[in-house]
Amino acid sequence: MNEFRYDRVQDASMQLDNTVMMTKERGPIYITSYDGWEFNIQELLSYESEVVDIREVGLTFEPMLLGYVNYGHQVAYLGRRPRRMWKAGLSHDNIRAISGYLDDDILTQSALGKCLINDYPSLKEAFDSCYKRNTAFAFNRDIALSSLDGGVIDIEYKGMQIGNISEDLDFLINDKYEYLTEVLMEAINEEG
Repeated sequence: MNEFRYDRVQDASMQLDNTVMMTKERGPIYITSYDGWEFNIQELLSYESEVVDIREVGLTFEPMLLGYVNYGHQVAYLGRRPRRMWKAGLSHDNIRAISGYLDDDILTQSALGKCLINDYPSLKEAFDSCYKRNTAFAFNRDIALSSLDGGVIDIEYKGMQIGNISEDLDFLINDKYEYLTEVLMEAINEEG
């Protein structure tokens, strides 16, 4: 059964226009108003776009978890702005970059879609990308590697630099963040 929450098209348009919502079958989609109950949707993972009756898309109104977004050769750690909104889902008004840079078109990028479905490269893939060139790459929703200052590959947790990683993939955590060692080990064990 489709649990659509709106009785009036004006309410649906006001809350859903220019937002990212999760669907049961299509994954994350970007929504814009079109005509009446017809809305334009763009699937973030495939970039496929079509006009559909928004009541039939299968929107899930559950909160979406944010974290690191990999795009280009950089990462941004996304969080929610602490404010009341009359929008469902994610919009430019209710997300922000805690670290890194937030592109103006982030709501339509597959990088955001991958974050929302928790699709990240392995630790080894992220390490290899950082080791070969000055770049940053997340391998977990909360953990990224960064070699932007050249040579040393830093470990970031939710936007904070907490240590570095050796060529042998040994983690050297700063004493101040030693309590995050268990979190780091859990993230590594999740992927294998």
